[in-house]
Amino acid sequence: GIAWPSSFTASHRSRSHRHWFSSSRRYGGTIARPALVALPFPQASFVQSRTVAEPTNKTILVAEDEQVLRESLAELLSDEGYEVIQAANGKEAHDILLKRPVDVLLSDMRMPEMDGLTLLGHARQIAPQTPVIVMTAFGTVESAVTAMRSGAHDYLLKPVLFDDLIIKVQRALEYGEI
Repeated sequence: GIAWPSSFTASHRSRSHRHWFSSSRRYGGTIARPALVALPFPQASFVQSRTVAEPTNKTILVAEDEQVLRESLAELLSDEGYEVIQAANGKEAHDILLKRPVDVLLSDMRMPEMDGLTLLGHARQIAPQTPVIVMTAFGTVESAVTAMRSGAHDYLLKPVLFDDLIIKVQRALEYGEI
């Protein structure tokens, strides 16, 4: 568990320790993973113990143009036991899908060269059985509905909470096995 100083109230503790990462605009680009949590208070970083999961035979393709976010996603999913392939844009992810099967595609909506919805359409043609989870920082009801109607399995808003991501990936894998 986390050793909280007695000067921190319950609201301080619950407010930030569950965030996986924050966007570069919030909190000055701080990346807070469950293993190391950076709170927006002076001298307030705590280490929380966490174990690395056993390897699975499942592969996740992460298509995200922000390098820090992509690498953070890859590291955290790898720690959960998944094999992770990274793509810096939609075109790169499309090329990977043409070369090898993946169990889940995790894709940003806005990327250079090929956006997430175009990639989603290609993924539906190349590997219709592969669940696609779409992420965006620009979430609206309309964009969520568009993604789901286009065949997305699920939808995540940024900043992504680690627990939410893991649950959605597990559900997508269960769906893919049906």
